[in-house]
Amino acid sequence: MERIEGLRAAKPEAFHRFFEEWFPRVHALALRHRSEPDAAAALTERILARALEELGHWRREVPFARWMLALAVTELLEDGAPD
Repeated sequence: MERIEGLRAAKPEAFHRFFEEWFPRVHALALRHRSEPDAAAALTERILARALEELGHWRREVPFARWMLALAVTELLEDGAPD
């Protein structure tokens, strides 16, 4: 919860922790969806940016990891068919 509040308060260390924790997870999903590394990296960046934009919609009663996964899967589906 503290991490999320740090993101909402735009604390630089919170952004660093967020990317450190979530980049590998999201990038692994993106690599399964887009086999080309540059395309997967761009997709990862888009998903993480969207998560930060949508952070205000996260509800405390939903585990953050579940919310992130749902957001990532939605973005992958919007990206189109996998490679």
